[in-house]
Amino acid sequence: MDKWIREINPAGSSKRQLSPEQQRILELEKEVKQLREANDILKKAHVYFLTDHAKKSTR
Repeated sequence: MDKWIREINPAGSSKRQLSPEQQRILELEKEVKQLREANDILKKAHVYFLTDHAKKSTR
């Protein structure tokens, strides 16, 4: 997608030159990235608390 955007907008000028649909796609891709990062953090926290709970249970 980035390559396609650079071909359309080679100077890297502002998003105002993108169509509303293209701008919406960029916004959604950014949101997906943020949600995936949040999901990864939650997965790591889940594992941490599971292992912490398991350690306390064996004492």
